[in-house]
Amino acid sequence: MTEIDQARILNYLEITNLQVGLLINFNVKLLKEGIRRVVSPFEE
Repeated sequence: MTEIDQARILNYLEITNLQVGLLINFNVKLLKEGIRRVVSPFEE
């Protein structure tokens, strides 16, 4: 997962006013290794 991917999901969370999102990388052997939970640092 790159910094661009992390910045993109933080931007999506801020725009949609959501607190939690999932960043999923399908290019891994086991899918559970490619899932990252992201919590928004922005307050409502």
